[in-house]
Amino acid sequence: MVLEEAVSTGMIDAMSQPLRNHLRQIRRRVRLAVGLRGLSWVVVLVFGSALAAGFLDWLIQWNDGGVRLLLSASFAGLAVWGCWRFLIRGLLFRLTDVELAHRIEDRYPQFQDRLSSTVQFIEGGCRPEVGSPDLQQHVIDETLQSIERVDLADIVELRGVLRIASAAVVVCLATAIVTIFNQPAAHADLRREARLWATSPSPS
Repeated sequence: MVLEEAVSTGMIDAMSQPLRNHLRQIRRRVRLAVGLRGLSWVVVLVFGSALAAGFLDWLIQWNDGGVRLLLSASFAGLAVWGCWRFLIRGLLFRLTDVELAHRIEDRYPQFQDRLSSTVQFIEGGCRPEVGSPDLQQHVIDETLQSIERVDLADIVELRGVLRIASAAVVVCLATAIVTIFNQPAAHADLRREARLWATSPSPS
């Protein structure tokens, strides 16, 4: 009995290796997409805010040190919030194999819950208490055959990521152009901000 279970477990592990590889590749693609999307949002937020602040400064010509200090602190807080909201939180999120299988089933309804069931059967080693081992093995065999006919790479939607990445490039170029054509003003602003932070009273 122990020998049969060991052989069965070995067969399941060998047969499920392609599925595990597929899930690993999808998870890698998802993390890459999440990272690129988050970084692009941070760039748009930070550089867009810098452009807006620079335009307002040029338009209004703030000379009050307190106002400029408050704006600088708000800008720094916005950058930190953006990094957490759009980048760090997404990268810290982890999908289990079963959760990832459910996402794939949402994209490919033809699996009809068989993919997530297969992942659960594989992780459980086709335990009899879950159901008939023969039936579980049949579901696993069917799913492994079906998954080879589907391009699972399409599960990662890249159009939205590419749009926000393009927006980030445009914002960076706009910031660079504005900075290049207004170098004296930009340097003066940087020196003024540095003096404000250097002379601001520290908390006692």
